[in-house]
Amino acid sequence: MNNNEEYEKLNLEIDRLYNEGNHKDIIKLILSYPREELNDDIIGQLAVAYNNTWEFDLAIEILNSLSEETRNHHTWFYKISYAYLGKSDITNASQNIEKALYILESNKEIISDEEYNYFSNLYNDFKKEINSGTFRYEANSVDTSEADAIIKDISSILAKDIDNEIVEGSIVIKKWNIFINAYPDNITDQSAVINYYISSPDWDRDIFECCASAGKDANTSVGLSNGSFIFGIMTGIKAMYENNAIDEAETEFAGKKHKWKVYTSNLVNMGTDNGKPKNVNIYWDMFKDDILKRIGNQKICYIKIYGAKAADDYSIGELRINDINIPELSNKMNEYVKTWNDTNFSADKQFFFLVQDDETYTPYPHSNEDIVNYIQQYSNIVLNTKETEDSYEKLEDMAYNVVKDSSLAVDLFLFLPEICADNAFFEELHSSEKINLNFKSSNKNCILYKTQLHTYYLISNYIFELFRENAFNGRENELYAKFVNMSALYSIYVQIKEDYEKKNKKLENLEVNLSFNMDNNYIIR
Repeated sequence: MNNNEEYEKLNLEIDRLYNEGNHKDIIKLILSYPREELNDDIIGQLAVAYNNTWEFDLAIEILNSLSEETRNHHTWFYKISYAYLGKSDITNASQNIEKALYILESNKEIISDEEYNYFSNLYNDFKKEINSGTFRYEANSVDTSEADAIIKDISSILAKDIDNEIVEGSIVIKKWNIFINAYPDNITDQSAVINYYISSPDWDRDIFECCASAGKDANTSVGLSNGSFIFGIMTGIKAMYENNAIDEAETEFAGKKHKWKVYTSNLVNMGTDNGKPKNVNIYWDMFKDDILKRIGNQKICYIKIYGAKAADDYSIGELRINDINIPELSNKMNEYVKTWNDTNFSADKQFFFLVQDDETYTPYPHSNEDIVNYIQQYSNIVLNTKETEDSYEKLEDMAYNVVKDSSLAVDLFLFLPEICADNAFFEELHSSEKINLNFKSSNKNCILYKTQLHTYYLISNYIFELFRENAFNGRENELYAKFVNMSALYSIYVQIKEDYEKKNKKLENLEVNLSFNMDNNYIIR
């Protein structure tokens, strides 16, 4: 760029795009020029655009590439502080905003009062945001009376960074081959609970997220929930598709090695500072080993970590693998939350995504659509089979006649009764997260986590979905009772319940281990 007139023209175009909120176009515009033709002011505006499109690592990289003179200016410290806050690195965000304020104060005598007051107010307000542990996001007011307002709001926010379109009520991100749907669960005058579903033909499961928010009215609350979704879980999806992995891992399941890449969302902090370090690796480092031993041969696994502390010693911890609550790890998270500073309210939320390498992944031989059809067909057989002395033994063969896969037939035959019984007796008695598989050849015996198996929780989700849809012509309760009565848990429950009643004790939250006898030809997958 050869003269001031060209710089001025470029600056005017950047200002116009900024005022329109077109930060992606700012990036494209600046990158269309050779780097050596751009001064630090223009490159600094590129960093601002990266900040405004959540590309915080790129913003930091750009800012650190500027001249020493620029890196000693108070605006530089503000820009990099913003980037660190976006990464939930509270320590670096705080240190850099303090430097911005210090340099501004040092230059007070050589700048105008108007300039000093503007930056002083800006930096001090931003410092308050850092200290409150929140990321700057001004929610849109979403007109809840409009049928597709929620999807339109999500699409418009994503469009600042990710090309997308709305097709038949779903957001489609073509370059990633993913689809997003959002449905209100509960909306009141000052709160909103929205359920979000992310799916892709390239995955072996859908991803679910629920965001609850409270605002000054219903429309603002919906906007806040959408913001939580976009700046939370969607930043992890983005990292996954841009291959910004934070770690690699190797696991062993069913005698085979499995290699994984690990991606993370932003660590979203809500409420006041809890006094703990804030960086995106803290929870992965804390739970890595616990998570890895609980996954099997999935193509994609997603982990949600949430912790909150409030007044009156209230605390909660939650860790979910593929939307399944893991009590042991949730308790571990809660114990960590209890060490936070006392506060009226503070919360952390983060997602991790584990994607298995194609070279070690073996796709399951049946689609999810096939599995739900098999469950329905087999369940109708159970429902219509008269109970005789030998009817139970015949059910496994009947399951095989439906699926033509002996291992999946065993899964339907063994797991459906225990899943229903777990639901029926849960507050009194439930099975642990591990199961014992006992083979005829004892050297094959093993103990697995239910989350490692492809089918266990898939079958659980689908049978209850079929119950909710009244898929068994009003005989859902009859089928449910049949499955419960077939279960090993039912036999254990009856025996233990009677023993507790004799001792005048209350049966409550008792965990038992399940064991299944398997033929040697059963395939663990």
